[in-house]
Amino acid sequence: MNKTLLILILLSSAWGFSASLQAETKTWKHGTFLTIGHIGAIKRETIILDDITYRLSPTAKFSTAENNNASLSLLKANQKVGYKLIMFNNRFLVDHLWLIPENEWSLYRK
Repeated sequence: MNKTLLILILLSSAWGFSASLQAETKTWKHGTFLTIGHIGAIKRETIILDDITYRLSPTAKFSTAENNNASLSLLKANQKVGYKLIMFNNRFLVDHLWLIPENEWSLYRK
């Protein structure tokens, strides 16, 4: 098999995979998130999501269906959220959280 054909096959496979991944990305109201979890606990600078502790980004945002710029103080344990992580100094920080209302949760199950 020549190199050009092999490269074209690999590129088309990669494009197809990225398109399918993008189709599975959840979009809700004002944001797009790839990860969904339950809040275990939230403190001033940290949040536990599905038993993993993350630091909150200093610019972390929280969105609800009614308010795209809600206060982080409204977050409570056992809520379902979509979230976006960013990498900073080789650590993952939670940059944005989206509250998933109970009546919409079934839409996000895989």
